Parts: sequence; C-alpha cells; structure tokens
Amino acid sequence: MGAVGLFISDRTNAHIFEVEIQDRLADMASRSVKLNNLKNQVTVINDDLKNTTKYVKKDSVDVVTVNPPYFLNYETSEKNPNEYLAIARHELTTNLSQVVETAGKLLKMNGKFFYGASS
Repeated sequence: MGAVGLFISDRTNAHIFEVEIQDRLADMASRSVKLNNLKNQVTVINDDLKNTTKYVKKDSVDVVTVNPPYFLNYETSEKNPNEYLAIARHELTTNLSQVVETAGKLLKMNGKFFYGASS
C-alpha cells in the first residue's frame, strides 16, 4: 500500500498525501513511509476519500493521482473473497463520481488528475 506515493516521492519535493480507507492498509503505508525515511514528505490519511478536505485544503493541490476501485459494484459481480482486495478492486466504499468530485475540490486551477487502475 502507498506505492504510488512512494514512487512519486523521489520525483518531487512537494508534500504527498496518501488517503486510504482501510485501517490495515493505511498502517502498512505508514510503516512504508517510516522505513523509507519519508515522514517529512508523505502523510498517510486513514479516512474515507470524501473526507479528504478535512486534512488537505481545497484548491491547494497541483496533482491528484488515484488508484481507484475499477470494477462497478453489481449484485451479480463476483468479488474477491478477501475483504481488502474486494474493497480495493470494486466500488464498495467509493465510486468514480466521488473520486472525481474529491479531486475537483483539491486541485488548483490547471491542476492535473491522473486516474489509473491496477490488477
């Protein structure tokens, strides 16, 4: 967890905020930050994405990168039995609309939004 922030950290001096709703994964991300001596550059926020503006000022961010859930949540969808993977892969706790809305609140004028999916 937190791989995107770690990869970006050596390409910028900017402060990086990583938002993770799952306690266990946020803890893993926090430990990765500490192990890589990035406590002064990376902050892990363990909360719902829609609450990000409680931690990060609106219209203050140059770039938002998101590794979102990439499967719609249909009743008939076959979901991973591992709860952590199911939440990461399916729109169980957020959806594209909420991701875009949050990014729009955070980004400065002419900011960039990168939305990707992993497998």
